[in-house]
Amino acid sequence: MTGGQATAGDNEAPEQPPRPPVTIRLPDEQPVVGRLLGRWQSADGAWFYRVTLPLWAHVRLGTRDVTEPSDIEFDVAADHVAPVPGTSYAGVPIRRHPLVVARARTGRRHPATTPPPADA
Repeated sequence: MTGGQATAGDNEAPEQPPRPPVTIRLPDEQPVVGRLLGRWQSADGAWFYRVTLPLWAHVRLGTRDVTEPSDIEFDVAADHVAPVPGTSYAGVPIRRHPLVVARARTGRRHPATTPPPADA
């Protein structure tokens, strides 16, 4: 340790961001509880959540076939995710698209953020 701070060589695991539970609405409207990994914003300003769900996966152990939990990560539009009451989401990573940030600062629309025509 140097100056009271942990360094990469101190055999200490780096601190991981929180992975709080969220309710995810699947395409068939079924609610399931997953974990929130982060939030990100697209160039058009839409918000997406990076989430994970534990599902079963096939594993071959020697000559045996078994199943074990395996986390599946995917992105989902924010309107398909709901908070779990009483859960803190502080510290979950947030990434805003640079064009959206620039548009918010200047008030100008940038060509890459203009939505396509309705007939496209």
